[in-house]
Amino acid sequence: MRRAYYSDSIAKFQTTSPAEVVGKLVIGSGGFAIEQTQRDAWIEQISILKQVLSHRVGQIYFEYAIPRMGKRIDVVLLIGSVIFVLEFKVGEKEFTSSALDQVCDYALDLKNFHESSRDHFIAPVLIPTGAQQATPIVCTTPQNDKLLSPIRCNVDLLVKVIDEVLSFAGGEAEIDPEAGSAVGIAQRQLLLNLAERFRNLVPATKVGSIPHSQLFQQPAGDHVRGPGTQRCN
Repeated sequence: MRRAYYSDSIAKFQTTSPAEVVGKLVIGSGGFAIEQTQRDAWIEQISILKQVLSHRVGQIYFEYAIPRMGKRIDVVLLIGSVIFVLEFKVGEKEFTSSALDQVCDYALDLKNFHESSRDHFIAPVLIPTGAQQATPIVCTTPQNDKLLSPIRCNVDLLVKVIDEVLSFAGGEAEIDPEAGSAVGIAQRQLLLNLAERFRNLVPATKVGSIPHSQLFQQPAGDHVRGPGTQRCN
């Protein structure tokens, strides 16, 4: 699975036309027919980010793969010492619980399964593009492990939210995008870990009969879901 349909420095993204970015996204997807709604969503995301990132330095990834979930994050940004996980809901006005769960799951996956992102601040941000009002709150989850609680944000406040998150994470070393793509696990390491689990199972066990929960079981407390990951109390 290709890690991202489009990836580049923010500086290069700024000088690339929206049509060219969309073209690279289509090619990155495998060149299959893309629904017009998806093209329109990409165009709006590109337009928003070109304004929001006008003075930023870092890396940008569109449609970043989460192989374990079989899904892709809309946009991942590496800026300063923070990994921003952006989930856009184009045209929507509400911060639904399912959308908050979605962006939270993406961030948790990066934290728990991606070796090179584990020690960095990760900020999941939900952006319904039609939302008129939002009250962004920047804080960590109760685990205090550099994973921030999902941030409710509209388009107008995205610049401010990025500033506040970077200030919150002040003093941390900047992410090196060349170090395993920073967001990227050592995907090979994950596969090796899974292979080791297979080997430790009873030899006669068929692969198809192994429960997913057994393959991806984590130590207690590693993957905590609850009110603390949804809001700051």
